[in-house]
Amino acid sequence: MRLLVFALFLTFGLNCGALAQGPREVAFATVIGGQLTAFEQRDLVSAFSYAAPTIQNMFGAPVRFGAMVASGYPMIWNADYSEMLDVIERNGEIWQEVMITAKDAGIHLLAYRMIETDQGWKIAAVQIIKALGIGT
Repeated sequence: MRLLVFALFLTFGLNCGALAQGPREVAFATVIGGQLTAFEQRDLVSAFSYAAPTIQNMFGAPVRFGAMVASGYPMIWNADYSEMLDVIERNGEIWQEVMITAKDAGIHLLAYRMIETDQGWKIAAVQIIKALGIGT
């Protein structure tokens, strides 16, 4: 009986939490999750499509963008699991905090700067906030 009550609590608790998210948070999770999936599949064209126009102009081509992510953000390139955390607004910018577990078992806290464009929400920047080692 306790197991049943616990299972119901988890089911309804998780569903209520999902309902509490607004459309902006859902959009952020869709964009960031989509880009992470594209990187996992090594689909650089799709991954590049989630980047803001300024990022696309800076790198010019999906291959160059992918090379930058692979070398500068290996936890994104090799992400195994991600979890959306808080949305923070600072200095007029919107940041989605994300916890990523990389395939090397490292856990990383990142912040994605999101901007709204004519094509929907896009990723304008990523900051590495902290790398969390196992047991730290």
